[in-house]
Amino acid sequence: MSPENSYIGKAIIEISKVVNATIPVAVSLAFLFFFWGMAKYVLKAGDEKARAEGRNRMVQGVIALFVLGSLWGLVNLLGVLLGTNLYVPPDPGLREPIPSNAPSCVYDNILKRDICF
Repeated sequence: MSPENSYIGKAIIEISKVVNATIPVAVSLAFLFFFWGMAKYVLKAGDEKARAEGRNRMVQGVIALFVLGSLWGLVNLLGVLLGTNLYVPPDPGLREPIPSNAPSCVYDNILKRDICF
């Protein structure tokens, strides 16, 4: 039985989908929280209480980033250990797939011609 067909494998895949979907939003919020604390720390330099609040927000933002990274890594590590394919790269949908037998070319601006590999 493959891991994708087992109950635990399916659960890990579903958890990974949720974590991978929410991580970018959560990381953005943690960065925003950190920068909000930094702004408060810098802009309220004369007020000791406001500086302490800003410093605490910065520390909380760094802790949140660490926890999010650890959670993301732990879920993906569990998936790898159980043999499930957790990482599915996003499909940009902007271009047609390149055939495997197509030459790989780049345009050289100096030589003014295509160079194919």
